[in-house]
Amino acid sequence: MIGFRKYPKEGGHRQQWFRRLFFWHWFVNYFPIRLHKTCDLSPDCSYIFGYHPHGINCLGGIGNFATEATSFENLFPGINLRFLVLNSNFGIPFFEIILTMMGICDVSKESCNYILKQGKGNSIMLVIGGSREVLDARPSCEYLLTLKNRKGFIKIALANGASLVPVFSFGENDLYEQDPNPRGSKLRKVQMFLQQKTGYALPLFYGRRIFQSKFGLLPYRHPIDTYIGERIKIPKLSPEHITPEIVDEYHEKYLTGMACFGPASGLRTMIFSRYSWGYYSASIMSIVNVMSAIGWAVVNSINGAQTLRVVFNDSFPITVGIIIIAIITMIISFIGYKWIHIYELYSWIPVFIGYCILAGVDVKYFTNSEMTNQNWKQAYEIDNVGGLLRAILSPLRGFGKFIFILFSLSIVACNIPNLYSLSLSTQVIAPIFSRIPRFLYTVIGTAAYVLLAIVAASKFNGALTSVMGISSYWSAIFMVIVFEDHILFRRCSFRNYNFSIWNSSKLLPISLAAILSALVGVAGIILGMSQIWFSGPIAKAIAEDTDIEGADIGFEAGFIFTAAAFPLFRLIELDFIRR
Repeated sequence: MIGFRKYPKEGGHRQQWFRRLFFWHWFVNYFPIRLHKTCDLSPDCSYIFGYHPHGINCLGGIGNFATEATSFENLFPGINLRFLVLNSNFGIPFFEIILTMMGICDVSKESCNYILKQGKGNSIMLVIGGSREVLDARPSCEYLLTLKNRKGFIKIALANGASLVPVFSFGENDLYEQDPNPRGSKLRKVQMFLQQKTGYALPLFYGRRIFQSKFGLLPYRHPIDTYIGERIKIPKLSPEHITPEIVDEYHEKYLTGMACFGPASGLRTMIFSRYSWGYYSASIMSIVNVMSAIGWAVVNSINGAQTLRVVFNDSFPITVGIIIIAIITMIISFIGYKWIHIYELYSWIPVFIGYCILAGVDVKYFTNSEMTNQNWKQAYEIDNVGGLLRAILSPLRGFGKFIFILFSLSIVACNIPNLYSLSLSTQVIAPIFSRIPRFLYTVIGTAAYVLLAIVAASKFNGALTSVMGISSYWSAIFMVIVFEDHILFRRCSFRNYNFSIWNSSKLLPISLAAILSALVGVAGIILGMSQIWFSGPIAKAIAEDTDIEGADIGFEAGFIFTAAAFPLFRLIELDFIRR
């Protein structure tokens, strides 16, 4: 045994013949355990794979990455992976030999650095949440991960220039039941104390017996679907350059790599909609979303540019204002997901303060009747909202202009989500679009809406604004179909999704129920909408005793009509087509 002591810290003694033995296939087929590849990983660099969640005993991780039963070596040729566990596991005679032959090694810092420095392709798999995450492992559609303050793996990645790859196993937490131990409870405090002293979490769990499923130590037979995510490139830095700020930046990128519709799906929202809309209809919805994003970016940019022009007494060209807003928007979109969220989180505060000042200036003119200040009324008739704001803020002089500029640039916060959504949705339209880097879509989208805005500002801005008002109706139809499918047919459980078919048009719904329901929803929109050029009968009936032509309830009517139709059509679709 003494001869094996060095192996856990020096890459193990991995034997592929042992990892390929037939009984490992029995092991993974018991659940079953399935490994899903979402993208290619080049063998020309090293990787740190982050496995989530830990579960009670990480059986999905062992089946996928400590054996070849799920064909990891075939899916990712050239990647020499080691699965890392606590060093105390190697203190058991003979058991340590089995572990090292499976390619399981010590999780110490020295072991990680040793493996990653062996050259291209040498990689490690870390269960980031560790033993503490075990205490939150129980069957649920929600996953509680211990990840926020786990940053040691980021430092190791930076020191070795190893790329990060998030890995998530759906079903890992469903293998055992665990006695309730909410955070803050006495039981949890005792378990945390023991974990700190021994290094092991001691969950009170149970599974099934050999011939019964009531109570025992065998895991329940529940599918485990493991998805390997996209690579997050990490630069190699010297120790003095690995600052807390750098670590936080890449830790945030890692968290971002795991975030989508929800931690239980791992899919972007437009991809997730394929499970209710079907493969091809979801692509159509993505096209609609792209068009909507560009359209609203055009409208927003024109409004912001018109406001800037008013600030400078009509001497500032609208074209220049549109370009300035577009450049600022694109710069913020490029500096990273973290900074986008920071900007969106705080950018409203100065605007809110500005509107409070605005309200303080004109409070004496607040009324439900027509505008009582004739100067304001005239300014509004000439330059719309921009002229009105200038007239209100004119007593504040230079400070009023500053607030006015602040209002005009607040458009940037509205355009950033449009630009970000545009690039994501474009990649969903067809497989060929996913091959193009997302930043190019941001550049192309920016150029497109700038050109449209410049033309529309002088020729058809009013018509465009009216059309965009109509385009917002589609989101009612889209949302209700996604949510009804999740609530009524999936029973609010992500266990009822087969995430391995997310990209298969032959296995996803055929879209018939969604399309027919959408048509019914469109009929509801027509009946309830109220625009300058058309008002539906329901809208007219609601506004019958008022001075307005119609009450626009197109969004609400579309939502209700679609909600009523989709369950019926979906039941028929499931009954006859069964997917």
